[in-house]
Amino acid sequence: MQIVLSGALPDPHQARELLSHLEQKAPTLVRWLQHSDCQLQQTIPTETRCTALEVWQLKQAGFVMQPAQHLSAGLGPLLVKNQKAEATEDNERVWLAELVHIAPSRDGAALISGDLLDISISESTELLESSLQWFAGTGFNAGFDSATRWRLSVPEDFNADTASTRLVSQGMVNDWWEQDIHTRPWRRLVNEFQMLWFDHPVNTVREQAGKPAINSLWLMGGASRGQFDNLDSKPRYQLYTDLENSAQQQDWGQWLEELANLERNVFAPNAHNPAPELVLCGVERYMQCNASRPTLRQRLFGSPKNNWRKMWSPL
Repeated sequence: MQIVLSGALPDPHQARELLSHLEQKAPTLVRWLQHSDCQLQQTIPTETRCTALEVWQLKQAGFVMQPAQHLSAGLGPLLVKNQKAEATEDNERVWLAELVHIAPSRDGAALISGDLLDISISESTELLESSLQWFAGTGFNAGFDSATRWRLSVPEDFNADTASTRLVSQGMVNDWWEQDIHTRPWRRLVNEFQMLWFDHPVNTVREQAGKPAINSLWLMGGASRGQFDNLDSKPRYQLYTDLENSAQQQDWGQWLEELANLERNVFAPNAHNPAPELVLCGVERYMQCNASRPTLRQRLFGSPKNNWRKMWSPL
């Protein structure tokens, strides 16, 4: 079994403060870590343009970048739901447009990704059907892929260096909003949608229900299926994102409560099974831990202290 925990690797300063609470809140997880060989991988968001979790997922799927591509280009083929849409070929580039909320602030603009907006299929479909006419003559077009994302077709000569919505949501939109001449047609189209959707019936209903408006699209992808070795293989890991929101908001009290919930519902029920492979993901790093079999010397004299603590909390 392989368990992936997103948001489980806080930044070093916070990790140092939280370390003493881990054994109390998640004793099974700590025991697994103590009997594992761990490796820490650093990621550089400005180079990958995606989160540490997404870096790990793309590597698991065997994504191979082309020259001048960022790792985030692989998110198109990785995240698309309807693989049969438009008879996707191995060499066809896959672009996705994610429905998001962008909120202006004093420091720029913040983005809320589609998976946090509670978007229904009917809302997504209604927005798409009412917007298709505005794609006419632009070289762009869209089709439904999921409640939160549309499959996008782009002009033949179009290219863009995109970043994942998960990464953008952790900072400011301005840091990732490409302003080069190649993306100008897409920026112009997005600006039109932002105006058209301002008082769209879908958003009127959402605001009455206290939900953020769906007021923009965020472009992702650009790679092809042929750049993956294992894309068609069903993921063998269990992904838990329970810790993500509290980690991003730096609400560490809530983070510890969510960790305790994972202990009760996920870790403890598997305590008597063989220790799983663990992947703990943060913002710019992830730690991969494989259960190790103790040697005869370790069984006789005890195991030396495991290295996971120094990796999890390096300060």
